[in-house]
Amino acid sequence: MNDTRTSPIHRSMMIAVVLIAVLFGSMFIGLMLSLLGRVQEPQVLLHISIGLATAWLVLVVALCIWVSKLRRALVQPIEQVHRAAQAIARGDYEARVGQLPQKQSEVHLLAAQINSIAERLVFAERTKNEFVSTVSHELRTPLTAIKGWSETLMLSEIPDPDLVHRGLGVIVDETTRLDNLVMQLLDFSRMQANRLALEQEAVDILAELDDVVYFFCEQRAARDGIALQSNTPDVPAPVLGDAARLRQVFINLLDNAFKHTPQGGMITVAAQINHETKRLHVDISDTGCGISAEHLPHITEKFYKAAANTPGSGIGLAVVEEILRAHQATLEFETAPGQGLTVYMTFPLV
Repeated sequence: MNDTRTSPIHRSMMIAVVLIAVLFGSMFIGLMLSLLGRVQEPQVLLHISIGLATAWLVLVVALCIWVSKLRRALVQPIEQVHRAAQAIARGDYEARVGQLPQKQSEVHLLAAQINSIAERLVFAERTKNEFVSTVSHELRTPLTAIKGWSETLMLSEIPDPDLVHRGLGVIVDETTRLDNLVMQLLDFSRMQANRLALEQEAVDILAELDDVVYFFCEQRAARDGIALQSNTPDVPAPVLGDAARLRQVFINLLDNAFKHTPQGGMITVAAQINHETKRLHVDISDTGCGISAEHLPHITEKFYKAAANTPGSGIGLAVVEEILRAHQATLEFETAPGQGLTVYMTFPLV
């Protein structure tokens, strides 16, 4: 541990104390010399000399005490901040400024900020490791299924049409899953670099929503044993935006709903146009496990997952929020553990 007495600030204060002591000492000596010519009585001169010397010593002691207190109040906290910053720079994200100053000073705020940065770095490092592990798992699962069914079909001496159809169906599904994951990673990379490109054209958003709902009815609802109900008005709802990105938003949200809804559950898609405000409200709700209140504010943060075994890469909702923000749309959630999740989206109509 570094000694605060070797710090530049402490050395500067000690030099200042010495200079002040020398200055006042010179003044006292000058005063003594001027008194020598005026005071003739030795005893009076002795008393004056003792008084001036005592005053000079008291001044020096007071300056030393002041420097000591200033060192404890200023130099030591700065040294603690310096050591913590050095440790964090070396990669020790567990380092903290140990004992914060009691008073709400600038040094206290700086120390608190250093600790806050270290905590955020720890969280970012943990979420990054979890993200790498999750993506590796998300890639390995479909690749294993594709490899397994490919080997099965290749080694079958007498191909069974039903087996071939089933195997090819699994391969197509898992390939689509891989493609969606890669697209999410690419979109997230573009989003981080502020290069998420959007086409700007008039789009009938309800038509895009109906197509996505129909796709999930055909592909997922019957297979997973989950009811998918749609209640959308049969009228045009034009918005200015990117049709492919809007479909991506609906696909991602419905895919999440299916992942978290058990067999026998229900997913509901509803839409309503507010002609007064020229807004379109789209709601997607499920009867799944829901999300606890502590995790709800963070579900759109990059890499965030409520639990390690939660399906998904942890970046899907972050991409969804960015796409909706680019369309000047809003995204809100309402949930309770065991009571499902409802997603509220509001789009400005052209």
